[in-house]
Amino acid sequence: MKYESRVNHLNWESIKFQDYSAEECKNRWLHVQTHMRNYRILAEVLEDAESWVDGPCYNNLNKRRKNNQKHPDDQPKKPRTSSMLPSMEQKDAVLEKPSGLEVKNEMAPKTLISPTLATSSSQLLFKAGKKTEPLKSPMSAAAYYDMTHPSRLGQRTPDQIDYVWSMLSVEKMKKWIEEHSKNYEDYVLDMGEFAGSLKPAERKFFRTFMKNRAGGLEDGDRNSKSNFHIFKILRGFFKDNIILQAEKINLSHEGYAKLTTELNQGIDDTVTPLCILEVVQSLVDCFNLDPNRVLHVIMESFECRPQLHSRIFVPLICSYMSDSSTLCEVLGFKFTSFDPSSTPKSLFVITTLLLQHGVIHLEGIYRWLTPEDSEIDESAAKELADAKEYARRMDIIAVPKEDEKIEELIEERAPYNRKFVLCEALLSVGAWDQASSLLKRHPKHFVTSYRPISSSICKLVDYVTEPVYRTRCCISPELSGKPVLPVGVWNFPKTAKEMKELRKTAFPMLLSLGPHLYNDPILLHKLIRLCNAALDDCGLNSSKKPPQDPDSLYFDVCTLFDVVILPSLALMESNSSVEEEIWNVLKKLPYEHRHRRYALWRNDTFQSHSLLIRRKVDCVKRIKDIMERMSKDNVKPTGRVLGKLSHSCPGFLFDYILSQIQIYDNLIGPLVDSLKYLTNLSYDVLGYCVLEALSNPDKERTNPDGTTISMWLTALSAFCGAIWGIEASEEMTKEHMEAMQGGELLRAEVAHFGQVRVTKKVAQRLKETLLEYNLAISLCHVIAQQRCKSSQCLENRKTENNHLKLDGKLYDQCQDTLVQLGTFLALNMSDDDYYRRTLLSEFRPPWSQLESWLSECHNHADVAFFLARPMFSHSINSKYDELRRAEENLLPAQNTQKSLEDRVWEDLSPQFFATFWSLTVYDLSVPNAACEREVQRLKVAIQQTNENRDLSAIKQKNELDRCKALMDNLLEEEKKQKDHNERIMALLKQEKDSWFLCQVAKLSKTETITPFLQHCLFPRCVFTATDALFCARFVQLMHNLKTPNFSTLNCYDLIFCDITWKGTMTSYSENEANRYGRFLCAMLETVMHWHSSKKIFDEAIVLDSLPNFASANSLRKKTITLTLKSIVILFTSGTTIKIAIALVVYLKSKDYVQIRNALIVLIRILPFFPVITPLVGFIDRNVEVVRREQRVTRQDLSAMAISYGGQLKNKKTSIPEHEFHLATRKP
Repeated sequence: MKYESRVNHLNWESIKFQDYSAEECKNRWLHVQTHMRNYRILAEVLEDAESWVDGPCYNNLNKRRKNNQKHPDDQPKKPRTSSMLPSMEQKDAVLEKPSGLEVKNEMAPKTLISPTLATSSSQLLFKAGKKTEPLKSPMSAAAYYDMTHPSRLGQRTPDQIDYVWSMLSVEKMKKWIEEHSKNYEDYVLDMGEFAGSLKPAERKFFRTFMKNRAGGLEDGDRNSKSNFHIFKILRGFFKDNIILQAEKINLSHEGYAKLTTELNQGIDDTVTPLCILEVVQSLVDCFNLDPNRVLHVIMESFECRPQLHSRIFVPLICSYMSDSSTLCEVLGFKFTSFDPSSTPKSLFVITTLLLQHGVIHLEGIYRWLTPEDSEIDESAAKELADAKEYARRMDIIAVPKEDEKIEELIEERAPYNRKFVLCEALLSVGAWDQASSLLKRHPKHFVTSYRPISSSICKLVDYVTEPVYRTRCCISPELSGKPVLPVGVWNFPKTAKEMKELRKTAFPMLLSLGPHLYNDPILLHKLIRLCNAALDDCGLNSSKKPPQDPDSLYFDVCTLFDVVILPSLALMESNSSVEEEIWNVLKKLPYEHRHRRYALWRNDTFQSHSLLIRRKVDCVKRIKDIMERMSKDNVKPTGRVLGKLSHSCPGFLFDYILSQIQIYDNLIGPLVDSLKYLTNLSYDVLGYCVLEALSNPDKERTNPDGTTISMWLTALSAFCGAIWGIEASEEMTKEHMEAMQGGELLRAEVAHFGQVRVTKKVAQRLKETLLEYNLAISLCHVIAQQRCKSSQCLENRKTENNHLKLDGKLYDQCQDTLVQLGTFLALNMSDDDYYRRTLLSEFRPPWSQLESWLSECHNHADVAFFLARPMFSHSINSKYDELRRAEENLLPAQNTQKSLEDRVWEDLSPQFFATFWSLTVYDLSVPNAACEREVQRLKVAIQQTNENRDLSAIKQKNELDRCKALMDNLLEEEKKQKDHNERIMALLKQEKDSWFLCQVAKLSKTETITPFLQHCLFPRCVFTATDALFCARFVQLMHNLKTPNFSTLNCYDLIFCDITWKGTMTSYSENEANRYGRFLCAMLETVMHWHSSKKIFDEAIVLDSLPNFASANSLRKKTITLTLKSIVILFTSGTTIKIAIALVVYLKSKDYVQIRNALIVLIRILPFFPVITPLVGFIDRNVEVVRREQRVTRQDLSAMAISYGGQLKNKKTSIPEHEFHLATRKP
């Protein structure tokens, strides 16, 4: 094989590449051509050339050199080609026939070998193949160089060779002789092994031939020429036989050509596999074709037309060769003949079709595929280790550079991984059983990370689920959607017609796909809607209990969310529509099951896959960058970015945010504003993360001193209240307190105490959650019981292992939480909804429910009435006229008697008790001043908007409309409150005569006032700040209503003469002391207002018609009316002094609670006490003592004393004692 003419006629100028010239390319090809086998057809030349260049084990060297490469034992040998197979089968028969050349008679007299032996020896030499015999140690230079170095000396004569030999040095002669001796030893060993493999008759002829040949060569110079001539004749003999055999081989080429034509003919209905099989068998018999080569040709034709697999080729292959192992070997040889990166796709297609039809088995072909399973496992482990290392470097100061996109992280494994490509091919033809078997051999979800494989699974799932999706999840009959074309594969998975059929068909595919469903968002939408339909079948719309039916798909849906849906969402980029679809499904689950999904999503999901680990690291890096730049000035852009991040990775996003809030509580305001872009699912995950943070067992709930709650817990509680629309309102100014007396709109506009305004969205979400799980009233009762327990600890001073200060703080927290929750329910629910759904287990009058709270739940009156007031307000507003005509009571008088002892009702009527606890400050007065201030503010805003030229016309119009509408609503709300006050006043005037049932035997009205203070006034004045204001206003109201048997003088006297009435201040918590101080301040404000001038006193105290401001003597039954001078004397001689003495007694005590509460009360009543100059100095000296004594041991008390002392010194309204006694004094 030289093809010299073809080589010379080629246009090497067009063939050259890169920097190589045409001559260099031609010479390189000629060099490659010399190393190729001679017996090759033209179509196989390039294949041999590529094999030689790549250097595989079966490459060919030229005939003058020895092939020293050994074929690996663990790999199959390449089958012989079509040109070599017939020659090897018929070589023995050809060699036995006479060659037709008259060489035997010539050889006989010149050699020691007989004709018979010569014929047999030629066959043996042919069998020996490449075994070239080296001579023994040469007797002359001519023999040595003639047999070992013909290429060097060419056609030189023996005399010339002798001359060259004689010119060599002794060292070189010795070197060549030693080398020849070594080659001869190797030759003896090889020929010994060859002789052992021969048959007995062949071995005899072989030994005789070798003996005679060796004897003839020992003659040295004498026989060298004749021996050389003999071997030349023998070589000619062998060459003639080979040429003759090649002529016979050429006859088989026509057979293979006819076979190829028959296999690739046009196929119609008349052509059957049986007909083609008969033709193939005829060709094999006629042209004596090699059966293995015929099978190879059939496979190649199958590759060209795989669409005829079921009709022609699969039945033909089964009929021609039914042995599965042989077919696998043929396919394996075809795989090994290609480079892994250039294996044709058609070869994988026919392999998958044969697997799908059951002609071959996966185990048989799997061992021929590369790489090894161990290499794939190592690659998966390496990717996971690299991802974990990438995550570990996040904790280092030098933060790693953010990874590329997820799609670019996936390694293109398939071009070099035949197992992956085979899996893809199996999925493309619908062979799911075989593909799943292959997937199970490798690490979980590692194979599906290759994009073509995941895409193929998605297409298969889409095909299987399409019918049931059209039936159950069709949005509208008019929207037919994009049709899914039928695949037409006989062994394709069966499509699902019913929901339960998905368990055996689609669900296994989805579980093997795992988080890589993110590659097909449309299919993800379909799957979520199918899960929604499956939960509807389980009956979860009306009930939150998991179904007990084992055939239901409830737990299958939960598994899909854990393994497929939520991990896929994590790999998507801010797809809010998918998140809303997921929430529509998850909201039907019980919150315990939802939180279980969130826990797996946050913890396990992002630790099991390299892509998810890298995704988490990149998102956390972005979160840290955002949090570092967050401020109140960039709330809007920051909120949008946080909202996008929360769509896919809300778990660790909120974990990091909460961790920062626990350290920096000043982030609460900007964060709450930023989180308004969250979706429903994100808010639900946020709630789960908050619960996880609050229940962290590794954090201490209290500070190391054991007296205060930890900062992280306080910050989390503040964040929860802000994010869900619940806010504390203790530190209220005078304007705030006044606005709290108004309606809902006025309170929202003026009395706003948090850092951000409460949005209706989050408040509505919290309200729905409380109502959905019936937690509204139950949670209130639990908090009230915990509050009662803390109150008992304070009263009895039994704090167990806790500090008394800590118990007081816990009590305040329970109280504030209860008030916040109750206020939230009252403000964010309509009256009717609050009346019917929230608190009542069944439709019955509110006082019936109140009775159960007081008796069965063992709640105090302050808690029970606090929760029931919205119901009473609803009753008054909706049924006022009806109840008036029926002469029924609007308030639950008869249902409150069981809450107190019977002797209490001897002085107080149940109607008064219910009235006092049912009304609010909203019912007693209208905050006209606050409303007028807000209206004036809106007018100024309207004027500023008109003057602002920077606003566009649309924004200006919208702002003006908003201000005008708000102003109109405020005025309308004020009018409604006035009407409401008139109805309440009418009711109170009607009931006032029956409030106090003073018996004739009682000597004074003091015994009537005492139950009122004990069971009404003091318990309520410390409940909330607005309740403290209500108590002061209600006492003034009873005075103005001229309530029978009620002495205003006795009431004020009991309150002011001993403000530590029966030691109540001793058991007050810090917040209760603040509220009690507010109550005293409001009471003092009224009295000091009366004391300010005679005119005001005369207007407030109508002497002839107001017996309440009188000291009664029941024995004489005479009323002594007090004058303004009497009031002045009362306050100068007793009240103010007693107040000062009582507070100083507390300041001088060593008890922490008494000192703290006394200082708090002094701070609260500072505007009206002390007003007499001697008392100012008296109190200031005692406060200074507290500051000095507590400076080291109780620094908080010392700081409070310093604060009060500074405020007292800055007070400019102290009055000398002689001026205070004057009825009329200078202002």
